[in-house]
Amino acid sequence: MLAACSANDVDDFLKKVVKAPPASIEYNGKGHSQIYAVSAVLRMGFKGDNIKVGNFGSDNSIDNTYEQDSYNMISVNTDKPTDYPLMQQIEISKGDNGQMQITSQRDHFDVVASDRVYYGLELTYYGANHQQINGEFIQFYYKKNGDPDLDNSTLVQHQHFFTIGNEVLEHSYTVDGKTISKNSKQGFYPHTLDKKPTYYPELTFEMEGDRLKPCDITTTSALLAPESGNKSELMPFDSTLIDKAINIFPTLKTNQATWTEGGFKFFQTLTMPHAAELANKLFTYRYRDTDPFEKQLGYEYQEGSGDGGVVTDGTNALRQRQGDFVELLHQCRKIGTGPNNLDRMGFKGVLQFSQANTEFAMQISLCNIVSQMDKSKNAIWPKYGNDNQKDADSKTCSEIPTLGNGEGRGLYNFNEIKSEWSNHDIDIPLTFRVIADMKDGDEKFVEDFKKFYPHMDTNEIKNYFFNPQYLLSRNRKNIFVM
Repeated sequence: MLAACSANDVDDFLKKVVKAPPASIEYNGKGHSQIYAVSAVLRMGFKGDNIKVGNFGSDNSIDNTYEQDSYNMISVNTDKPTDYPLMQQIEISKGDNGQMQITSQRDHFDVVASDRVYYGLELTYYGANHQQINGEFIQFYYKKNGDPDLDNSTLVQHQHFFTIGNEVLEHSYTVDGKTISKNSKQGFYPHTLDKKPTYYPELTFEMEGDRLKPCDITTTSALLAPESGNKSELMPFDSTLIDKAINIFPTLKTNQATWTEGGFKFFQTLTMPHAAELANKLFTYRYRDTDPFEKQLGYEYQEGSGDGGVVTDGTNALRQRQGDFVELLHQCRKIGTGPNNLDRMGFKGVLQFSQANTEFAMQISLCNIVSQMDKSKNAIWPKYGNDNQKDADSKTCSEIPTLGNGEGRGLYNFNEIKSEWSNHDIDIPLTFRVIADMKDGDEKFVEDFKKFYPHMDTNEIKNYFFNPQYLLSRNRKNIFVM
């Protein structure tokens, strides 16, 4: 199992795998550097108490603090290597072929289904010169008259979305001087963790009632399944069948779309919009970005320090944060204004999983959502134009113009990605294995859990998941607040 990486470890990792391109392509013209490496850290934890956040001021002249809910995530691995890793990390970088590949020994995250256990996902991006570049995606500026400078602010153009994917990245890492490589995989739709895994039909294929949807002239992606098309039949997750789909289906002529072999037939696989809609069948995601990104929620600035944000007078001078408590990221990067008008970026978020015995690829897309023009030729910002936003804390603030029903406007949820937002700064799948379900009770949970961690003590497993204070008290100096 992987232990926590230090800053030096991350720097060494980047020096090995990131090759700086010519300086002329370091910036891509959209106000931020190109992404050359990703660190994805997943921490297990539990719901915490409300904590104090907000703007206090160095001279105590103002008190714009307020209560904010929190999650306590464990940010270290302190137990035996055979135990379940409380903190898991996957490292990804751009290879010599220009494609993203996994370079850490770990290539997947192990999680459990539960309404009491949470997982905090933190995504850190690095540029060509090994520098962290998350801050470049949440820039927000003001004009000299004090109005927001939306055209030059990257925050209003970017948001991560989290959906169901269907592929796995190439995996290449080195252990004791030996390089171990695995090819990328396609057809990686949600499937069971059995010895002979099978697809979950409704999370893999387009459906027509209780049957799989046959291919037609418009079909662009298909997999082989039993030719009856009944969703009640087992749909093998089989590499041979997947290879046939990859190699044969694109070569078929229009009148051959009903091609069958050995009792199997091609059926249409899930479209991207439907994969997004169905994501909440497997997981939920809550945006928990902080301002600034690199600080934990509730962190207190003991001494005066800039936080990457600017003051609102148009001078673009860095604001100072002495005495302040770090808040969640707000629209226009406001501070000290209370718990509403939160922004959504997706560098930090809290996940819960709902379906055990499942392996799937979570597709993570960082969308570049550019401005549009309304009928009066005024710029509007689609990121904030969701007319169906039900979360009171993410309603659109008055400073950001967009189409919508006035006070009813808001941001989009984690899986509400739009097909027209096709310009992605990064688009990567992360593999998750949901290995057990706490709703089944502790005995069945332990039975399923031990299939993957057979050497972990039974009582230790129960304490990890059914007794939150057991882990929190043992790791109280290594809590990451989200």
